[in-house]
Amino acid sequence: MTIGIVGLVFAVAGLFVLSVVLGPLAIVLGWLGMGRRWSTAYVPAVIAFVLGIVDTVLALMWLV
Repeated sequence: MTIGIVGLVFAVAGLFVLSVVLGPLAIVLGWLGMGRRWSTAYVPAVIAFVLGIVDTVLALMWLV
């Protein structure tokens, strides 16, 4: 649960700064927060996972 919340904080921060670093980190922490399986029982972890993907895609688009 705590890992999911930390991932959520990284994902929200990644929307504003260091998306290239914080996006993938939010994806990993969100995945670990969900228990390494796709489970919607841990809402902060799912949000961290999805926002991490959005951060990473936006960062890669900005780099290209």
